[in-house]
Amino acid sequence: MNRFRERRKSNASLIGAFAAVLLALFFAGSAILVLLFGVREYESTVRKSSDDFSSRTLLTYITEKIHHYDTEGNISIRTVDGVPVLVLESVDSGIKYETLIYEYKGSVRELTVTEENRWQLDAGEPILEVKAFMPEEIKPGLFYFDCLDSKGERANTYVYVRSSGSGETDAGTRTAASEGQEAEKTARKAASEGQEAEATARKAASEGQEAEATVRKAASEGQEPGTVDQSAVIQSEGEGRAS
Repeated sequence: MNRFRERRKSNASLIGAFAAVLLALFFAGSAILVLLFGVREYESTVRKSSDDFSSRTLLTYITEKIHHYDTEGNISIRTVDGVPVLVLESVDSGIKYETLIYEYKGSVRELTVTEENRWQLDAGEPILEVKAFMPEEIKPGLFYFDCLDSKGERANTYVYVRSSGSGETDAGTRTAASEGQEAEKTARKAASEGQEAEATARKAASEGQEAEATVRKAASEGQEPGTVDQSAVIQSEGEGRAS
């Protein structure tokens, strides 16, 4: 009897230990699943954020940068080893810094250096992969940026520097930017009208071909009865001669 009771106690202890192990494994598996789910969500968020950063986002970023550094003579375009570079200058604690934005080897890059530092184009931190990026100073105080990103999306913008001079100069740069945008819209409208005119000409040519085919068909149908009548006349003449 005592042996039976001891055996039951031993079995109960084994069952309890096994249940505890199963419970621990369950919680460990749940924790791993939650961790994996969190990693996937993080990767998805990072990927989406990277995809959303396009040429338009880049130009918005550059515009905000220019407005932040918008003081007299601190914004310019400089050519370094044949590459146009947007230069944003600032002074902190008596030290002059330059923030450089440019395109190199398929990426728009940003680099901040002191005026005395020597730097190379490949030292910049990549911001966005692009097919083309062109910064240009149209006139003093007016800048133009054109960007074609790796997805084929093109964006361009005009940015004027408020501190480029007097109010008249500032108004002039605004007018120039507005005129540039209007000229671009006019060119697009002209291209669209040209395409519509070409479509109209093609339609007219197609209608002309249909009209020509109709005339030919009518002429063909008009000749058939005449041919029948002529055969009848020839047959009648033959019968008259035979008689």
